[in-house]
Amino acid sequence: AGTVTLAVPPADKEGNPSAGYISSLANDPDFPAEVAWLSRSVVFDADVQEVQSCDWCHLHCDKDKTRGGHMIVDHTPGVAQRIEGAEFRNFGQGGVVGRYPIHFHMCSDVAGSVVRKNVVRSSGQRCVVIHQSDNVNIEENVAFGHRGHCYMLEDGLETGNVFRKNLGADGWRHSCVESFLHNKRDNRASTFWISNAHNQYIDNVAAGSINGFWFDMEEGEPIDTFVGNTAHSNLVEGIKLYRGGYRPNGVALLEDTKSYRNYQQGVRLHVNKNIHFRGLLLADNGIGISSFDNNGFPDVDERCVFENVRVIGLSEKSREMYRLDDLSGEAFVDPYPVITWGVAHESIIDDNHYVVDGVKFTHDPDFAQIVLRNVSFSGFAPHPAPASAAVDEYDILALRLWGAAPGFHNAEGSTLQGGDKRFHDMPVMDGVFMESDVNSFDIEQGYLDFQEKNTWDADVYLQDIDGTMGGVPGVFIVKNPPANHTFLAENDCYDANQRPNSVALFCPGVCIRKVIAYSACEGDLLLSRPSDEAASRISGTIAFGSTYKHEFFVSYDDYWIDCLDSSGMAVDPKYLHLEFDGVSHSFYSNFGFKGVTVKPPPTCQPYVEENMFDLGDISLHQRYEGEGPISYTDSYNGVQFDADRIRMTQQ
Repeated sequence: AGTVTLAVPPADKEGNPSAGYISSLANDPDFPAEVAWLSRSVVFDADVQEVQSCDWCHLHCDKDKTRGGHMIVDHTPGVAQRIEGAEFRNFGQGGVVGRYPIHFHMCSDVAGSVVRKNVVRSSGQRCVVIHQSDNVNIEENVAFGHRGHCYMLEDGLETGNVFRKNLGADGWRHSCVESFLHNKRDNRASTFWISNAHNQYIDNVAAGSINGFWFDMEEGEPIDTFVGNTAHSNLVEGIKLYRGGYRPNGVALLEDTKSYRNYQQGVRLHVNKNIHFRGLLLADNGIGISSFDNNGFPDVDERCVFENVRVIGLSEKSREMYRLDDLSGEAFVDPYPVITWGVAHESIIDDNHYVVDGVKFTHDPDFAQIVLRNVSFSGFAPHPAPASAAVDEYDILALRLWGAAPGFHNAEGSTLQGGDKRFHDMPVMDGVFMESDVNSFDIEQGYLDFQEKNTWDADVYLQDIDGTMGGVPGVFIVKNPPANHTFLAENDCYDANQRPNSVALFCPGVCIRKVIAYSACEGDLLLSRPSDEAASRISGTIAFGSTYKHEFFVSYDDYWIDCLDSSGMAVDPKYLHLEFDGVSHSFYSNFGFKGVTVKPPPTCQPYVEENMFDLGDISLHQRYEGEGPISYTDSYNGVQFDADRIRMTQQ
């Protein structure tokens, strides 16, 4: 034990005191730099042979295969092994299966085995690999400069192993050729590759690699222990939960975790469920949390939950660093927005985004929006972009609706399912604190651009149930809403935030519901509101036969519905059928009866009901004049109908 004294940079060119680039517990307690001794008295060194390889998969991978030494503990079941206080330099043979610096190979149960206080430097392939071996303690090791994954469970069959207080830094991709030899995704290297949940990860640090902690599992058990771990300064993701889409059958608890200064994402969720973060610090990431298409079901409480979380957009430290870099003009070849490039610098990003998001979320077809509980957002105040940038300031936002267009920071969005482009719910928020409403919530412009290119309406709405985002309960809609956001523009709606390019409006005190009308109107529907004599035309598309489908969103009130004929006159439709969110229904198409269960009803109150619509001189049970004498059987209730006497009924 001892004391290490580190110098800090001098004042900047203007003579102002500098926050410096070196963080310590004293001046930056949330983000102290790791200091590690990279030599040991016992050294295993190896000559290195470099073999040129071809990078044919276009991922900017390394061009060299390295051939160094390797150390293996091979088939020693029941024998406790001890590897402690040694330095392994130039070990690991790139592209050769089973050739790693420290390797437990098919040892079964080796309880009592310890790998402690070793150094792995300049590894040609991985660091500490546990392969079909159980109950090994891997503690207080340092790995610096490695290709491929570092600390890893090779086959996903390993259990009972404990990874405690290990440091991994300066991780590089394997070349694509090497990676495909053993199909473990080393071309997307992570410092900790977790492929079996029945192991423990305690107080580890993943710094300056491609990915930090990668949960590369799908179905299975919750992780035994994941507590006190830190991921920072990684090129892609700090905590990576996709691929393969970890979906444990019970709650997987990740406690007291830090993920900061990762270029792309602090935490990435996709097709996950039952993931609970409790005690999480996110800061200076491209995206703090990205979440889309998760699989949890709210009715059985399988959603992903973030509890007791601090989300910092740009910390004061980072703002000072960027300001100094911009003044010096020497620190970056290109002024990237999130991390100071060093050991993880690779040219895989072709443009500068200058975008920082706290939580970026999108449509979840199973209605499994993430839960934010006791979460504070800070550091989202505006910040000027570097002088060389094409924009004036960073695009900083606490919560961003992420649509079908490709997202920022190389994180691709998802194609919305079922053709339904509407977003009904914000993330579930309880005890959420916003330091400022300047950059609190907005809708990604790229989503709207994508819809416009595909001739889709920008018919997005999000209900703020308890006023967490808007200050009071209400609904967020898009500026210049299409006609099917009927009457909302006439309410007291205002800009959702103070961002100059915001595309969102907030309408306080409004609760809206989606309504679908099937009609025989050859033209548009005319939707009128008697309370203020307002009216709006609702266009339709052919649903089947001569039946048109019209969709619109309305708040709590009474309404009239008429058809507009070819001359624009309002007439009673000869057929009309209404459907509402939260009501199960069946309908007839050219292919017979189809059963549909629509989305849940709004969680806000009050919302419009069926009895609030005056449909004119027409019954909801008006017959639909089908074609032909063919009989159909409704598979949902077993009732047989003749096609020329089909009823479409509200249920």
